[in-house]
Amino acid sequence: MDNETSDPPMSTSKARWIFLALNSLAVMANRVVYDQVSIFVARLTYSADACTHPDRPDYSCLDFNFVEFNGLYVGCLWAGAVGALSVGMIAPRLGILNMTGISAVLLVIGNLLFTIGPYATTTRIALGAMLCGRVLFGYAFFASMSLAQQMHCHWFHSPRNLAIATAVYFGASQLGSVINFATVGFILEKVYLQNTLWITFAVGVLGTIALVAASLIAKNYPVLSKAEVSYLISSTSRYGIFSQLLHLPTHFWLTCVIVSFFNSALFTLTADFPEFLLKNRDRPESMAALITGSIPDFAWTACLFLPFLFYLNKPLTISSAAIGLFFITLVLTAAIPKYFFPGLTTSLTGFCYAINSVSVSHAISRLVRPENTDLAISLIQASSGLGGGIFLLGMGFLLDLQSRSTTAIWTVFFAVLAVSVGAAWVCSWGSLYMEEEHNEDALRELRRKESALQIHGQAHGEEEHGPVHMTARSMSVLSGGAREKFGPLLYEL
Repeated sequence: MDNETSDPPMSTSKARWIFLALNSLAVMANRVVYDQVSIFVARLTYSADACTHPDRPDYSCLDFNFVEFNGLYVGCLWAGAVGALSVGMIAPRLGILNMTGISAVLLVIGNLLFTIGPYATTTRIALGAMLCGRVLFGYAFFASMSLAQQMHCHWFHSPRNLAIATAVYFGASQLGSVINFATVGFILEKVYLQNTLWITFAVGVLGTIALVAASLIAKNYPVLSKAEVSYLISSTSRYGIFSQLLHLPTHFWLTCVIVSFFNSALFTLTADFPEFLLKNRDRPESMAALITGSIPDFAWTACLFLPFLFYLNKPLTISSAAIGLFFITLVLTAAIPKYFFPGLTTSLTGFCYAINSVSVSHAISRLVRPENTDLAISLIQASSGLGGGIFLLGMGFLLDLQSRSTTAIWTVFFAVLAVSVGAAWVCSWGSLYMEEEHNEDALRELRRKESALQIHGQAHGEEEHGPVHMTARSMSVLSGGAREKFGPLLYEL
């Protein structure tokens, strides 16, 4: 079969947008499952009025302390850090479909264990089951997000389309949070904890189906198989993963630190803010969930304007501005927690979160060479999960020190979050200085030198289409079997 003349069953242009849509549906549904825990805080710590209601008590309430409750997030985030790293290191060996299959199975098992946890006869058994479920779910959720973002970077090459794809994917994730905070709190008040968990379990299964469907499209469109070719090429070299780590630029590592400090504060605020509203502001569960939900509300809204913002082509500068605004917000909240409007805190947080997250994703193509993109995205995700887990664990101990109804403990809480974001802001200045000092653009460097895979856009008048040609030098390092397997596949981008 002549692959240079035959057409695929669907144009790649259409396929890549369908792939993006399915990935967006998957992350939206699974984000509902990920964020549901913060709404359950009062039911899981036995502090909700419904747990002791004289007429219709919620018998599925559990009696976790705050360290144990935050541990559900910590286990999820730390497992997510491992999941993100595993995608960067072993996905090329396993392939897209196999890695997605593993993630899909773990998503369902993890979600199921968390759902059946309250049926346990003791609180300890329930905690063990729910924590195991969150660990499995966290590994698979972060792995699937890293894999999706890597595939977007492979499929969308122009800055315009990559910015649009990143904003759409991130916006879908935030829309999942919006749906969670806008609906789950009200459902919880009506049908109580156990039935609510089964409803969110069904939503998670829907996301898993979409994830598998997206992977099937990726498998059928061999442009994405270039990740496997890159692995085969690199595996013939005497250098491996450690060489890639050493060749990542210093300001990329500084960006990892920035993401870790920023997201540590963000994750902690999202997890514990409902408890602040319940105990310090006397809000009902549904209202506390709705106010906290304005974080993804504004994050999702901000995504609508992000593609236009990135025409400025200064993603690190935009990221630094967002971090600075988040720092000021937390300082004001810590200084006047009794008078600062909670909705303003969450709204500004969501706005800053969207801008910073998409800015960092967009900046990766400028910070690292294309062959290191997969590893770089995995490291960014891993640093976010690792730092967030450590921070949440420490804040759990802090909130268990004294009554959470006092203003003093929450003043300290917001002050510690401000310190973390302040550290991220200072690091962002260093990253900006390094960028100006080196003035490096990985994609511009790639255009000056020969790459293992040379991409030529010509079909349909769009720069991202056209056949992918292996250079003679690249083909020479592949074994005969690898050339026979991958050479014919890489025919269209």
